[in-house]
Amino acid sequence: MGEGPPARTFKRETVMGRDDITMAIEAEERDDVTVVTVKGRMTIGREAEMLDVLRDLVDGGRRKFVIDLHELDHIVSAGIGTLIGFNEHLKEAGGKAFLAGVHPRVRRIFKVMCLDSFIPIYPGVDDALKAFQAPS
Repeated sequence: MGEGPPARTFKRETVMGRDDITMAIEAEERDDVTVVTVKGRMTIGREAEMLDVLRDLVDGGRRKFVIDLHELDHIVSAGIGTLIGFNEHLKEAGGKAFLAGVHPRVRRIFKVMCLDSFIPIYPGVDDALKAFQAPS
């Protein structure tokens, strides 16, 4: 990507439960694309954390997203529903999202649920960023 302002980054890390199950969410801007990295375990109720971050970014005017899941090793069905719902909301707002680096365990779940028919999945963040540069 071209030279531009330095990436802006924010982090939201949350810990829930006695087992210290942690899910961390980080976002950084790379030119006109927002890369959201979700790490850890998305357990019941945690999908709302991700949705809050994504909605805040859309409300702030962001329309292109790469959601990096390479460090997310567990996701509940509600989390998958959240990704699908967010993608539909983003399309209505004129935006687009790609998934990247999906952990093999999570990818198997996505494949069974045909999530890749709703949101394109790329091997890594750089691949997804290049897809935004490709002619439509």
